[in-house]
Amino acid sequence: MEKNNNKFPAFLGKGITEFTSKKALLGAFLFAVALWFYTNLNQEFYTTIRIPLKIITSDNWSIEFTGKERFLNEVPIEVKGNGWQLFNLLFINPAYEIVIDLSNKDVDSIYQISRNDLIDNVKFLGNARAVSTNSPPITVRLGRIGISSVEVKPRVRIIPKEGFLLLGNIRVNPDIINIKGNEKIIKQIPYWSTESKVFTDVDEPFVFEVPLKDTLSNIITLSQKDVKVSGEVQQIAEMIFYDIPIRTKGRDLGDNHILIPNKFKVTIRSGIDMITKINPQDINLNLDYYQILNDDTGVLVPEIIVPENYKVLSIEPKYVYHYVR
Repeated sequence: MEKNNNKFPAFLGKGITEFTSKKALLGAFLFAVALWFYTNLNQEFYTTIRIPLKIITSDNWSIEFTGKERFLNEVPIEVKGNGWQLFNLLFINPAYEIVIDLSNKDVDSIYQISRNDLIDNVKFLGNARAVSTNSPPITVRLGRIGISSVEVKPRVRIIPKEGFLLLGNIRVNPDIINIKGNEKIIKQIPYWSTESKVFTDVDEPFVFEVPLKDTLSNIITLSQKDVKVSGEVQQIAEMIFYDIPIRTKGRDLGDNHILIPNKFKVTIRSGIDMITKINPQDINLNLDYYQILNDDTGVLVPEIIVPENYKVLSIEPKYVYHYVR
């Protein structure tokens, strides 16, 4: 049998050797990193977490903060645990909260929540442990619950798509909600805001659901969690009106007063569906009678009034010249 003298190509052998070396080096690096993480995450650490504060009261009572903090939702708590426990607490299962039960306290009484109360009543920390807090003691008053109806103010910004515009104001449904909480507190709340939201590139009539702010959720209960905001967005359209007459408000001018010119060219902007609904009679160019009488310059600027959802882009000419014969 003939001996096979074919040799494995040298350049391939070198390539495989280099690839194997790089793979081994990468594996060693990843193993070292994993070992470093494992070793360090088994050590104990301290970290400060802002933990939600929940105060439980009787169904007919509510709380009022009487200290510097008028409303308090979270408390900074220093927590001790190994790296794995804190990692799980911060990123995987952040269900922790401070629960203070005042349901057995008398109405109109004042109760002080000490630092120890805050630390001892932290729940759902898993194997980690609350050790301290720099929060001062919290003083609350238990009061009677009241209900009030307040206006909803939308903190919503609509940015129409280029070539489109928003007609009129944003509507809110419902525009009135009920708030429930301490009688003294809710009497000081004139309205309730939505969360801040921005909607961009809107090119048609819209209805968006927007959450109501929940910053006082531990002392105020809302009749609902969100509202709907709506409005009209249309493509921009413009129309020019000629020979719009000027009128005098208050009294008729005598024949000795001359206004030049007495008719104007007006350019109006609105939505494409709205622009066809406006008539020349809807455009009012006015000068006040007493403004004319008291004028000593001979040059007046007319007031122009158009219906809602229409905008005056220009008026030509811009001025009225006043002469007395």
